[in-house]
Parts: sequence; C-alpha cells; structure tokens
Amino acid sequence: MQAPKPHTKTLEQRQTEAHIVKPAELIDFKEVSGGLTLADRRVYNLLLANAWDTIKEPVLHVIRLHELRSSNQDNNRPRDSLQRLMKIVVSFDVEEEGIKRTVLTQLLGPCKLDHNPQGLAYYTFPEPIRAALGNSSVFARLRRDLLCQFRSKYALSLYEMAQKRINLAYKTSEDFTIDDIRKKLGVEKGLYSAYQSLNLRVLKPAVSEVNGISDIDCLFEPILEGRKTVGLRLSWRKKDLENTVKNAKRTDLKVVENKSQSPTPEKTEKRLRELDTRECEQLKKTFFGYDIYSLYNEFQHWIDKTQADIPENPPAAFTNWLKKYYKITGPQQAHEDRTVKQNAEIKQNAAAEAKRAEKEKLARSQADMALSIEWFEALPEGERKALESAFLAASNPVDIGGFKKSGCDYIGFRFFIKKLWHMKHS
Repeated sequence: MQAPKPHTKTLEQRQTEAHIVKPAELIDFKEVSGGLTLADRRVYNLLLANAWDTIKEPVLHVIRLHELRSSNQDNNRPRDSLQRLMKIVVSFDVEEEGIKRTVLTQLLGPCKLDHNPQGLAYYTFPEPIRAALGNSSVFARLRRDLLCQFRSKYALSLYEMAQKRINLAYKTSEDFTIDDIRKKLGVEKGLYSAYQSLNLRVLKPAVSEVNGISDIDCLFEPILEGRKTVGLRLSWRKKDLENTVKNAKRTDLKVVENKSQSPTPEKTEKRLRELDTRECEQLKKTFFGYDIYSLYNEFQHWIDKTQADIPENPPAAFTNWLKKYYKITGPQQAHEDRTVKQNAEIKQNAAAEAKRAEKEKLARSQADMALSIEWFEALPEGERKALESAFLAASNPVDIGGFKKSGCDYIGFRFFIKKLWHMKHS
C-alpha cells in the first residue's frame, strides 16, 4: 500500500511496463460465489491495466485475446476466465458520504469476443466497480514480471495483500479472522475447513512462494484462545534482492529480473542525493499528475543497473531521463485532453447513432402511415363509414371536433387507421 497524500487518488497513478497499479478495493475483496482461478486473477490484472485511462467511463474497453493467454496456443483459457469474471460475485467495503457499506458485484460487465485466434475482446466494468475506483485512494504496485511466476492463486492473492501494505510507515502486521483470510485468498467453501489442513495446504505454501520470489518477507502467525486458533496475524517486511535470490535457489523458484528495480551485477555505492522541497515542488509542477517520488526511485535503480555516473544536477538529469525512457515531456494534461477528446468522440458517436435510429424510426412510421391510408382508401365505402363511426364512438370531444373539421385528414384519425392496419397485418 502506498502512503499518498489525502487528495491523491488511485486513478491519478500511472501504469508502467514494470508495474500494475491495483486499487485496494480489488485486492481485499471476498469471493461470495464461485471460485476464481490463478489464470482468472492474472487476466483481471491485465484487464485493469489495459483499461486504466478510461476505466471510470461506461465504455467498451478493447484488448487482443492473445495478450491474455500465457503459454497456450488458443484463446480458450482467456475466454473461460472472462466468463468466470462476469459470473462470480465478490464483496468489498467502501465508505460513501461517511457511511460504510458493503458492495456486492461481479468483477466484469458484458463482454464481446471475436472468434478468430487473433481477435479482440471487448469488455466493460460494472457501475459499482467504476464508482469504487473513482473514490479509491489506496493501491498497490504489483510487479508485472512476478504475476506470471506464481504457481498458485493463494500465493498471488497473498502477494497482492502484502504489497498493498508494505509501505505503511507505522504498521507491520494486521489481524484477520480465519474466515476473512479464506475469502481474501479465494479458498473455496468447504475446502480445508480445519485450520491444520488450511495451514498445511494453503498458508505455508503461499508464504513460502511469496517469500521465495518477491522482495517481501511475510508470515502468518496463529492467534490463540487457549489451545484454539481463532485468528491469524499477517506480518510483512521488505527485504533486499540478495535474500530474494538466495530464497529462490532454496525453493527452486525462478526470479525474473525487474526491469525498473533490478540490481547491478556488482553492487554500487553510488546514490543520488535526496531532492529538496523546492526541487520536488518544481518537478511536481512540471510533471503534474505523476508520482515523482516513485519515478525518482526508478531513476536510482536505473543508475545502479547501468553503472552510470551520479549526475551533478540530479533534477535536470532526472528530467532528461523521464523524457528519454518514459516519453514524459510535461504534465498529464495532454493525456487528459486525449482522454476527454476520446470520451467526447464516444458520446458524439452515440448521439449520432441515436439520431440515426430516431430518423429510421420516423421514416418507418411515416411509411406505415402512408400504407395504412392507402389500405383505408381502398376499402368499400360502407366499411370506411363504419370505421369513421367507430373512431367517433371511441374518441374524446377534442378528437371528435378535429375529425368534424378535417375529416379523414385529421391526424388522430390517421393514427387510428394505422393501428387497425398494424393489427390486420401483424
């Protein structure tokens, strides 16, 4: 979990090639029905990152299906994951207008999937998800390279929980009920109901996997009442990458180099000086909307990796680095303007489509009116008189007056004839 200022919103954070920003509400959710698989959780993280720029809008987001599959040669697994994400109900807590509420929703809204192997997936997020993301201010940065390394969904869920909390300044542990942990990790109902089996099959393997391949050490400790385990205490701490590599060798797990935070083959003592307040404020104005502190840390890791010399003017070097490696040349306003323009185009196209549909409806109505009048005029005179009498008998005084004044050209009588024509020809 980051420690942002109160006004910082999760959606103001930037997705990068190295990290996925995930809101806390979608990390600590509980599965109410069904069970998400490891593939489902990976796919959902990719869908979030892909839709990030317009995720608050009620629009269709687009991604290529092959981007959601791992080693599979077909799109069956991503299709299955999308179906489960639409079906499974989850719950999470929010606070709205000072009132705490529990939200129940599916993780995905309606989707459309192309049939061809290189096709597209069109997907939406339900309104409760969009509303929660709009108000979210707590999030985690998940390393993309690690998401594909986890062997179980329990380990991936635990990694997300720990990553959300790892940057808390004065907190290194949190207590949960056993039922809460089961739901947050996605343990199916009725599976491993005894604590001993839960600990052996879920908790210990998940902790071992997270500690083995990530830069986090975490631990579950039982909370006892007498000899009975009534809860679990999750504790966490950061560790250096040397320990990560050593643990990975012991557990036979693969460590994937983090492109933004990878160490140098030979450890360097070169360190950038801290930015002073004036420099930070100037950078925040220049690159308004970006997380300057996180990017400055990435700049330090880049210097470590490349063995570059420490610049004499860190703010200027940092600015040039942002422009070269992240293509950031100024405030996020350009991105926001592009988003506003895209949304305006979507609304404009929707309005044009609605206008076109209304014109088509009016044209069909006018054509039906003309056909019904032709049908009426072709009837024998006796039948026409009978229909006129039927109209007068069923009409109010205003329609009666209009018919006496305009005769068969009265609009109310025309709609009456049109209705009869529809009934006869339906």
